Amino acid sequence: MSRIITLFLIATFLFPITVDAQRKELRKSRRAKKEQKNEAPKKDKDALKDYKDVITKEAITDSGMFHVHRVKDHRYYEIPMQLLEKDMLWVSRIAQLPTGLGGGYVNAGSKTNEQVVHWKRFEDKILLKVKSFTNVADSTKAISKSVAVNNYEPTLYAFDIKTFNSDSTAVVIDVKDFFSTDI
Repeated sequence: MSRIITLFLIATFLFPITVDAQRKELRKSRRAKKEQKNEAPKKDKDALKDYKDVITKEAITDSGMFHVHRVKDHRYYEIPMQLLEKDMLWVSRIAQLPTGLGGGYVNAGSKTNEQVVHWKRFEDKILLKVKSFTNVADSTKAISKSVAVNNYEPTLYAFDIKTFNSDSTAVVIDVKDFFSTDI
């Protein structure tokens, strides 16, 4: 009888240890997948151009949160990998109004729209996703998972990856069509 109790106690103490070890492995693999998702892949010579072929010597560059390059009639965003999936507030403002328009209630500089967006990498594309905060829940409550799943983040635009910067810490996309066409 004491042997059965001893075996039972040993089995009881071993089971939680193996479950805990499996959980740690699962967490490690999830963390590795997430880190791998945001890394730049090895450059495929056939698929992507070299950085210097896309951002040429004639490029005019403006630095800010990320570099904006103007090459002839193209505009390129060079987005650092560390900024992917980070929330950004986009505010649209009126730059200039014709005389007499708006009846004195609308001025240059007035806000017309606000959106929270983020850039997300999906295979060989960079997606511009729109976030909504219409429905929110406390992250410590069980309902927060349901709110997150049921609040779909629509894709505003999908950009082809043109190239990566020299050390592969940033992705370069052409935003000309996004800003010059009606989406």
